[in-house]
Amino acid sequence: MRHGRRYVWGMAAVMLVVGLTFAAPAGASRSGCLSKAPGATSANSSSESGDAIVVRWHGQLWGCSFDRERLHKLPGQDEGGTILADTVKVERRRAAYGIDFGSNPRVTGLYSVKLRSGGVWVNSTDPRWKDINKWGEEVKLDKLVLRPNGSIAYQLAYPRRKPGGDGSFRVVLGFDHANGDARFNMYDDDTGAPRNQRIRRGSLDLFSVGRSWRISWRRFGNAAPIQREIN
Repeated sequence: MRHGRRYVWGMAAVMLVVGLTFAAPAGASRSGCLSKAPGATSANSSSESGDAIVVRWHGQLWGCSFDRERLHKLPGQDEGGTILADTVKVERRRAAYGIDFGSNPRVTGLYSVKLRSGGVWVNSTDPRWKDINKWGEEVKLDKLVLRPNGSIAYQLAYPRRKPGGDGSFRVVLGFDHANGDARFNMYDDDTGAPRNQRIRRGSLDLFSVGRSWRISWRRFGNAAPIQREIN
């Protein structure tokens, strides 16, 4: 029995050491990311996961994956865009955000990026989408949701200055995965709908059901939310 106890305690000690070995790098790697950007602050309360972080540093936003400890300037900023910091979302090693290009007309774009490499997974203003994604000029971003795999969905309201006035409308759009590539989705459009049947501002949500993921949003006058799968 004594030998058995020694074996049990010995194994417990080994497992504790193994656990500490695997647990330590996560904290150290986060510190490693922050050490690359002295004085940096988180973009917002949703800009950090257990694997990566987006920080504001020297007036711009940067991403860093804890397992690499390398800062990458978030794409779009060097092209004259200003990231809407309050829209930044981080899930695992992915980030998504709205970006304002401030041109005439004013253009709002949506990005989904890989924080480990700093590469773009999808950019809504990329010319490849120009024939099917016709929303972005003089609009306001109402809500953005991000799946851990990089898929995004978002609500836009037009016009930007008076999104509830005459001639206004809201749309629910998104990009998800199809055969390893990005696929554009136009989920809902309330153009021409009576005011009491329009899409509710900020009603977009993301949730998982078993192994599948869905988005939902609401329209005025509808008791139940509208749902769609997002890959």
